[in-house]
Amino acid sequence: MYARTKELTYVRTFNRSFDRSYVRMYVRTFVCYFVLSFFYSHMRSFLRTYVCLFIHSFVCSYIRTCVRSFVCSIVRSSILSLLRSFFRSFVHSYVRLFRSLVRSYVLSFVRTYVRSILCSFVRTYVRPFLCSFVCSFVLTYVLTHVNPYVRTSFVASFFRTYVRSFIRSLVFSFVRFIRSFVSFVRSSVRTFVRSLGLRFFVRSF
Repeated sequence: MYARTKELTYVRTFNRSFDRSYVRMYVRTFVCYFVLSFFYSHMRSFLRTYVCLFIHSFVCSYIRTCVRSFVCSIVRSSILSLLRSFFRSFVHSYVRLFRSLVRSYVLSFVRTYVRSILCSFVRTYVRPFLCSFVCSFVLTYVLTHVNPYVRTSFVASFFRTYVRSFIRSLVFSFVRFIRSFVSFVRSSVRTFVRSLGLRFFVRSF
C-alpha cells in the first residue's frame, strides 16, 4: 500500500513537472516565434525601404555628378576652344595686318625717300658739277680767246645766271621733297584708316 501511494506520488510529480516543462517550452517557443516573426516582418519592410531609398539616392547622386561633370567638361572644353580659336584668329589677323601695313609703308617710304634723295642729290650736286665743268671749260676758252670787255660782261652775266639757277634748283628740290613727304604721310594715314575701318566693319558682321 505504501509502495503504491509512493508510486502514485511519483507519477503525479512527474506529470506535473512534465506538464510544466512542456507548457513552458511551448509558451517560450510561441513567444519567440511571435516576437521573431513580428520583428522580421517589420524589419524586412524597414530594410526594404531603407535600402531602396539608399540605393535610389546613391544612384541619383552618382548620375547627377557624372552628368554634371560630363556637361561641365564639355562646356568648359568648348568654351576654351572657342576662346582660343577666337584669340588666335584675332591676334593672327591683326599681326598680319600690322605686318602688311608696316611692310607697305616702309617700302613706300623708302622708295619715295630714296627717290627724293637721289633726285635732290642729282639736282643739287651732279647738275651743278656738270654745269661748273662746262662753264669752266667755256670760261677758259673765253679768257684765252675773247676780248676783255666781252669777257667781263660774259663772266658777270654767267655768274648771275649760275647763282640764280643754283639757288632756284635748291629751293625747288627742297619744296619738292617736302611736298613728296607730306603726300606720303597723307596717303599712309588714309590707307591705314581705311584698312582699320574695313577690318572693324568685317569683324562686326
